[in-house]
Amino acid sequence: MKLTSLIRLLSLYLCFIQMVIQVSGQNCNITIQISVIDQNTVQALPLAVLHIAETSQNYIANESGNFVVHSLCRGEYHLQLSHLGYEDLEQTLYIRSDTLLFISLIYQSTVLNQITVEVSSNDHDERVSNTISRNEIAQESNKNFADILENIPGVQTIRNGSGISKPTIHGLSGNRLSIMNNGLPQSGQQWGNDHAPEIDAFVADNIIVVRGASSLAYPGAQSGAIILVEPRKITSEKKILGSFNFITQSNGSGQTLNTALEQRGKFLGWRASATIKLIGDRKTPDYYLTNTGQHEGSASIHFEKNLSDSWRSTMYYSYFQTELGLLRGSQIGNISDLEEAFGRPEPFNTSENFSFQIAEPKQRVKHHLLKITSKYYLTPTASLHFNYGIQLNDREEYDIRRGDRSSSPALSMTQWSHFSEAIFKKFRDENNSFSAGLQYWYIDNANQPETGILPLIPDYYSYQGSAYAIFQRSKQKAEYDIGLRYDVKDLFVWSISESLPREIRKVNHLFENYSLSGGINYTPSEAIKISTNIILAKRSPEVNEMYSFGLHQGVSGIEEGDPNLTEEKSAKLTTSFDIKVGPKLTFQILGYYHRFIDFIYLEPQEELRLTIRGAFPVFQYKQTNAEIMGSDLSLTYLPHPKFRLTLISSWLRGKNISRNLPLVFMPSSRIQGHIRYLFRNTEALVDNHLTISCRYVARQSHLREGQDFYPVPADYFLLGFSASTTMTVHGNKLQITLSGENILNKKYRDYLNRLRYFADEQGMNLILRVGMNFN
Repeated sequence: MKLTSLIRLLSLYLCFIQMVIQVSGQNCNITIQISVIDQNTVQALPLAVLHIAETSQNYIANESGNFVVHSLCRGEYHLQLSHLGYEDLEQTLYIRSDTLLFISLIYQSTVLNQITVEVSSNDHDERVSNTISRNEIAQESNKNFADILENIPGVQTIRNGSGISKPTIHGLSGNRLSIMNNGLPQSGQQWGNDHAPEIDAFVADNIIVVRGASSLAYPGAQSGAIILVEPRKITSEKKILGSFNFITQSNGSGQTLNTALEQRGKFLGWRASATIKLIGDRKTPDYYLTNTGQHEGSASIHFEKNLSDSWRSTMYYSYFQTELGLLRGSQIGNISDLEEAFGRPEPFNTSENFSFQIAEPKQRVKHHLLKITSKYYLTPTASLHFNYGIQLNDREEYDIRRGDRSSSPALSMTQWSHFSEAIFKKFRDENNSFSAGLQYWYIDNANQPETGILPLIPDYYSYQGSAYAIFQRSKQKAEYDIGLRYDVKDLFVWSISESLPREIRKVNHLFENYSLSGGINYTPSEAIKISTNIILAKRSPEVNEMYSFGLHQGVSGIEEGDPNLTEEKSAKLTTSFDIKVGPKLTFQILGYYHRFIDFIYLEPQEELRLTIRGAFPVFQYKQTNAEIMGSDLSLTYLPHPKFRLTLISSWLRGKNISRNLPLVFMPSSRIQGHIRYLFRNTEALVDNHLTISCRYVARQSHLREGQDFYPVPADYFLLGFSASTTMTVHGNKLQITLSGENILNKKYRDYLNRLRYFADEQGMNLILRVGMNFN
């Protein structure tokens, strides 16, 4: 390792500096006693931490999990309970006299494979440990949807410039990674990696990564993972509640505004939300990234109705519209200029002036989603669920064209998607559960004739029917689960011949896919949990992998599919260890091995092709036998109730076994840390904390010379911070957060950004967020 790389890595650990604390209190005559237990094991949780906002005091539970707080005054108190490895809990109490409370906390692991099941008397919904909370989403909602997921171990982001990003989990992305938007498979994601999910993060109560047998309940490629974007339930309050969020950022002069209102009315509950985002040209440390603006607008409305004690229904509609600029310097007119553009210190066509204007090349997308859900409880432990959803995705891409034709789209596609399912869930007791479902998914994808250019992806429609069953059982110290899934897909494609004269051929593909998953979680003691899972899956090739032919403008490259691709077969073994080293330290380590037969991948070719639209590199979809292996580490240390240190790292290697070559476009190894310090509260300000964040990303050094158009970029180290406080304004909570990204203004390029060939990444960015919940 180079000396500079070692210094950067050591700098990460030097971020962890201890701070001085202060404690204060007040005297009255009321005493409260609180007993804290694990919700699943019902065992006491010693060394849990209690923070009382009004007194600015922290308390630590004794060996029996008990707090005793003396000398409190009569009145309202806001309690915050936390324990290493458990979900934080906030509780508001009005205390009139001596009080005894029993509170349970939910265990929460942070490694990608860990799954916990939380059962309530009403909803028996599965919860996964890898969850981005509502507050975390609100703090980062100026970012793209995929960027918010990067704090989960094993999750990284594939980018195509500043405004387009998609998540990758354990090296797999795109068609292998299904995104469920409020229970519906997000449409428009079958076209390639330059199409970001059209999702407003503000509508999500949480974002969850699902793995293991539970993932088989959702359509999509089971060889990757499932990402759930879930809106929260509507309030039970009769009065109107609302929220307001405003975020402004220095890089791109971005402004993000969101507001929402909700109420549990006499006849039904409702929520309405709207978001507007305006961002201009981003800036590297040295120059503007010309034409990288982002203009977004979205709105949603949500209704809930209890038709009877056992029958509940909801309706949800959302609209999302975005216009994204593509880096002007990535569109090159001839091959010699393209060769010069690779790795150029400053891209061609870079303007010295900032602008909000978005010109060609650019993308325009409109996305409609409507979902109707009905849930009927046969018994308190058995329920039927019926879901139907329809989506319309309208995509236009504009290129720099001769004459006056730049205003006409070079690509124009409309996709209708219909999805329906019926689910049965049964909980025999707290140790046994069963769920099964039938699903039907229809997609109609059509190109509009206004472009005058051969479409990148031909017209097609597909029918997919699916069935699945999942069993879960707990016995003593072990938990078992097994899942089965069967999919049959009928794909009809109107393929246009590559040679002249052009011919249209209707091609039919029939695919049958099977998936099987089984896992065991074993807990030999309170301090150790061992989990292992294996999944066997088949994945059918998507339309873009078989029939892409032409310029994929978002990635500034020509992509060519192969209609003879066959199903991809895979087996993945995952094992994790969840260990508590005393009351203050916990860590989780996960290892995985993924073997593929007929792995489908996009390979850079040596050819640089000149077309009437410019010169571009060429990529082809191919198949090979491959393997991907790696590990994730997550560590949390709590040296003091006000001081929390977290560290996560990911290591991954991918190999083309058939050709004895490394796989391209695999994520680099990384390590990142966060230090959070909670300051004492005052009469005016509560929940005051400061977080320092560090990230080191290694160079993707295992690739061989000639596997890419340009050598992979160097490693890099980034430093950031976040400071937050909350105050009360006329009875409403107002939260103010100031944060900074890349505050050292580091110049770097990221291997997973397809536009790294042409430009650096963004420089320093300061973000101010003001959020208020009001009633």
